[in-house]
Amino acid sequence: MKQLVKLFSFLGIVFCTHGMAQTIEKVGIKDASVLVAHKQDFVGKPLSYLLSKMDKSTIKSVSYGPNRNREEVHMISFRQMTYQNYLKTWDKEINDRPTQLVVIFNQNWDLSKGKPCYIKEDSTCVKWTEKDEKTLGGLVVHDIYVLGRN
Repeated sequence: MKQLVKLFSFLGIVFCTHGMAQTIEKVGIKDASVLVAHKQDFVGKPLSYLLSKMDKSTIKSVSYGPNRNREEVHMISFRQMTYQNYLKTWDKEINDRPTQLVVIFNQNWDLSKGKPCYIKEDSTCVKWTEKDEKTLGGLVVHDIYVLGRN
């Protein structure tokens, strides 16, 4: 009887763990709260791991947040809409804007060596590319959170 209880307990743990892993498989930006609910799975790991759990086709634009030095960045916001459409929502409260997944890193990188983004010079710089993932994928995630409606 004890062996049967142990077996069912083990199987229950396996199924629960397997089910939790599936809930964060290929999540889109609009469902970013699922990623945040499993934040502990991503903190301390490279950005590339977090991106592997996301449906990258839902990333329509990104923005980079500076630290104290405007040439150093330590934050990326992933959005589910184009930058031009996002600009149209700037007059709304942050909670009424479209969903953004914000990723904070525990180190800064030089914006001129990473991905300089000057919209007036290059309107495509707000798009997330494979090159960006290779260049920035090794950054270690310090925190993630959601801004906007979700």
